Amino acid sequence: MKLCILISGFCILTSLGLGRDVGVDTILAPSGTIDSGQSIIPRMVISNLNTEPAESVSAFFTIDDGTPSGYSDSLMGFNMPALSTETLAFGGWVPRGRDSMVATAWIYCDGDTYPQNDTFRQRFLVRVKDIAITRIIAPPPDTTYDSGVVFHPQAGIWISDYQWDTIIVRFAIGGNYASACTLAGPPWPDTAVASDPYTTIPGWWGCRVSAIVVGDLHPENNIKVDTFTVRGNLTVDVDARAVLAPTGVVDTTQIVTPTGRFGNNCTDAATFWAFFNIRDSGGAEIYAESSQAMLSPGDSTDIEYPTIRFSVIGNYTAICSTAMPGDQNSTNDVKKAPFRVVPSQAVEESTETQASSPKLQPTVMRLLPNGAVAFDAMGRRVTGVRPGVYFVREEPQASSHKPQAVRKVVVQR
Repeated sequence: MKLCILISGFCILTSLGLGRDVGVDTILAPSGTIDSGQSIIPRMVISNLNTEPAESVSAFFTIDDGTPSGYSDSLMGFNMPALSTETLAFGGWVPRGRDSMVATAWIYCDGDTYPQNDTFRQRFLVRVKDIAITRIIAPPPDTTYDSGVVFHPQAGIWISDYQWDTIIVRFAIGGNYASACTLAGPPWPDTAVASDPYTTIPGWWGCRVSAIVVGDLHPENNIKVDTFTVRGNLTVDVDARAVLAPTGVVDTTQIVTPTGRFGNNCTDAATFWAFFNIRDSGGAEIYAESSQAMLSPGDSTDIEYPTIRFSVIGNYTAICSTAMPGDQNSTNDVKKAPFRVVPSQAVEESTETQASSPKLQPTVMRLLPNGAVAFDAMGRRVTGVRPGVYFVREEPQASSHKPQAVRKVVVQR
């Protein structure tokens, strides 16, 4: 009986020795603690534990990083010499969150007789360089003060578990007050900072707190703005009343004169700066002009700025604003107006068509005329027309280089 058992055991060991065994030894990266925004090359170490070469080995690497799809990459169909160890590098990965995450590495080799070592998991921590203004403590939002009250503007600030060198926190109230404080030393999870004293004067005020740091990966939470009121009569107040142009839909061939309307609500004449800015959909400033205005009490004026023509199709925001020392109402200093830039074919019609029909009616059809060019409501050219509403321009006739009018059509099944 004992002889039979020994023989059986020998057969099993022989079978394992002749089979394939490729396994994952470890994950080199990511590991330990890494910074959010840092570029990482995921790496794993694998070994062929058999005395025979391993053919057509595939390796896979995933990271559950909190995003909908996560990170995933693979290396397919490579060979490994007998009793060899390899370090495999995958495509780069940039963590954006802040949390404990898991990396998983595994291999596949046809005929592998020991799958227990084919998968390796490793947990690591992502820390983020981030500072946030969490709240304005003083003045409390929507609070009403009496004139002449003195207080220290104060805000709550959250700092990630990252070693910062210097943090500058700035406070501003209207155009009358600006102060800053500097923080240095070890990080704090949550703290409050205060600035120089401020004396209230009548008006409706906006208090703005911002944090300025180098390397902050989330600047979108660095600013907090709230308003408060101080009782009393307003004697100094100018405002931005409206963006007159550009608004609505703008043609790429149009030359636009940015125009803003501004007013003086003061009891005396006022001299102030009137600004006009245009930002694209990503928030980048593409136009910035200013003009000095002088208005009598109760007057308003429309100010025109240098012309501009838009060549990039998309959504924009026009902004007119004022700045004057002593202005007692900062809540009416800015006006914004969104507008859209489209190709000329999507919005222009010939003057002859406009003269003959004040309101161009849509045409219902099943197919577009031969040679017609169709655009959707956003001004984008359409190649495959499906049922819907389109703007159609027919190509010019051979005898004329003048384009045909644009008309609105409804395509049905």
